[in-house]
Amino acid sequence: MSKKWLILLIAALAGIAAGWFVFSSIQAGVNDLKKGHDTAKQAVLNQGSLTSVTKVTTFNGPNTGSDGKPVSYYAVHGKDSKEKDAVALIHSNKLSEKPVMAVLSEGISMKEAEKIAKKENSPKKMFRTKMGILQRDGKQIPVWEVKYIDSYDRYTYDYIDFKTGKMLHIAIK
Repeated sequence: MSKKWLILLIAALAGIAAGWFVFSSIQAGVNDLKKGHDTAKQAVLNQGSLTSVTKVTTFNGPNTGSDGKPVSYYAVHGKDSKEKDAVALIHSNKLSEKPVMAVLSEGISMKEAEKIAKKENSPKKMFRTKMGILQRDGKQIPVWEVKYIDSYDRYTYDYIDFKTGKMLHIAIK
């Protein structure tokens, strides 16, 4: 076997090893996300905050903890005890605490939040809208997070108060 083939073989093996490492890392992250969603779902059901669950999303908004690190929440969507569509917003590290509840009929809809963002900021391209929570003056306020590309080609996040429809915060990345 010539030196050229040996180098190609070593390079191919290194490429396979690197690919395996990347795949394994991604898979581990996906598994952690699913495990977190499953745990949040069970916590909300066990507490009786919701009687059924249709989906769970993760909210990584602008909130930070007392240590200055970002705080994540799970938004657990489903039906409450009165069979109304609701979202239980629960801190990802405090699953035993009572979640903040948002009954969807008692606030603005996701589509209304998107209309507010479009009216105020004229986005070039909308990506997604999801329920989250903002911490303001010691209160936890349910919000719609609207993600889009603004007129300057920046990723922008609008946080719109679920109850009032008021724009509370804009984050640009």
